[in-house]
Amino acid sequence: MKRGFPALFGLASLVLSMALPSCGNPEEGLLRYEELGMDFLLTDDEGQEYRYSEHQGQVRLLFFGFTHCPDICPTTLNDLTKAVEILGKKGQEVETLFVSIDPERDTPERLNQYLGAFPIPVTGLTGSKEQIAEVAQAYGAFYERLDLDSALGYTMDHSTYLYLIDREGVVRYLFRYEDPPERIAAVVDKLL
Repeated sequence: MKRGFPALFGLASLVLSMALPSCGNPEEGLLRYEELGMDFLLTDDEGQEYRYSEHQGQVRLLFFGFTHCPDICPTTLNDLTKAVEILGKKGQEVETLFVSIDPERDTPERLNQYLGAFPIPVTGLTGSKEQIAEVAQAYGAFYERLDLDSALGYTMDHSTYLYLIDREGVVRYLFRYEDPPERIAAVVDKLL
């Protein structure tokens, strides 16, 4: 197993998850995780520059993943599709950002093809390894390349938080992988 910068994010993510209060019940209200996030410039799935700060004024959901992910990423995208259906017309106002942690394989074209299978407003983002590492660190996200003895060559281990970001660009809620679409819809609805 290769270790490097991304391995450090594992410790940071563990510490972050212990330090941040749990957002278990939507009725408890939204929190403000002002220590998370940053302005960033990446490349979207259309091959265009995407500057985070230029999209203030809309509610966003952000998560880190990769297109060769066998379970977590497609499950999260399916849950988001169901949450958008629950929200109805309002759900189309929410932009989902899928930040690839595998820039080696996830080109803009590959992201566009993969995300096109999901009927929700979702933007795939990629960049250099250094850019992705900086964004992941700013959100306390963890990822690590794991070499495989198979045709795939490698896979990526990664954290599974889904970040709810308000119209001002502040993280307001951290969804866990286990949160059902109904909970996602209920909490997102508070910002719409």
